[in-house]
Amino acid sequence: MAKPFDAAGKELLQLKPAALLQYIGVPVSGAVTLIETDFSTVTAQVDSVLHIDERSPYLVHIELQANRDSDLPRRLRRYNGMIDLRHKLPVASAVILLRPEADHKDITGVYHVDMPYGFHVDTFYYYVVRAWELSAESLLAGDLGALPFAPLADIPIDEVPIVLRRVDERLMSETKPEEAGILMQITLVWAGLILDTGKIHEILGGLQTMSILEESSYVRIWLDKGRDEGKKEGKLEGMLEGKLEGMLEGKLEGKLEEARAIILRLGRRRFGEPDSSLLSKLESIEAIERLEEITDRLITAVSWNEAIGET
Repeated sequence: MAKPFDAAGKELLQLKPAALLQYIGVPVSGAVTLIETDFSTVTAQVDSVLHIDERSPYLVHIELQANRDSDLPRRLRRYNGMIDLRHKLPVASAVILLRPEADHKDITGVYHVDMPYGFHVDTFYYYVVRAWELSAESLLAGDLGALPFAPLADIPIDEVPIVLRRVDERLMSETKPEEAGILMQITLVWAGLILDTGKIHEILGGLQTMSILEESSYVRIWLDKGRDEGKKEGKLEGMLEGKLEGMLEGKLEGKLEEARAIILRLGRRRFGEPDSSLLSKLESIEAIERLEEITDRLITAVSWNEAIGET
């Protein structure tokens, strides 16, 4: 199921796809476009796939990871195979670890599959980028599309507000309000991985970008959404604070509802409409981990009963 920071990552990939490839170290000379990644026949939701239009076209699959997942290399290999099967083009996979808490000893860039009797099945290679190991100065001086990663780079936490102000200065001088709005929003969302929302709210007042974003049609859309969600009407700071709180913390009930909706949408495609008892079972599950297990089980299950199992 979707991870909390996928939305910000996909916005950045839509806006500056080539910059993300440069960030992970993939050489590019052709046009780059974001392509559809919703695999409706299976449960996996791939973060993002980019198409590189060169003489020999290829794809790059990018996953952003904010939390530890020991199964990540296995998932990357699986997604890589799915994308290859659908698009019939060479696929390189990359994971961007957004903070040290997402790291794991098995995330090495190589995943081996060997049988106990010595038969070698596969060696899968993938890119690994650890955001906190990169130079903040290089990011701040580089492509605009890399700016949102600057607060996550190799700087002490007390220097993050300084970095945010430097990002703000570049956006003010180098891009239009609509683009500045998207890039600053993503920057603040990711800064929220290491700063609490109160600190980010405090920083907002000192960002020049805030004064121009209120004229942006992009921001007006988010203001409307904020009003619909009961946030502070007409206040840009309130909209950003509310959106950050929703993306960084989220409410458990909202996550449970999202997980159940994904299970129902994908399960209906495989098994048809579930009966009332199965729906009741699904509604009774209050643990997000349990719902994620059901989502994974939908891949191999042959019926609703097998997928949901005992509650």
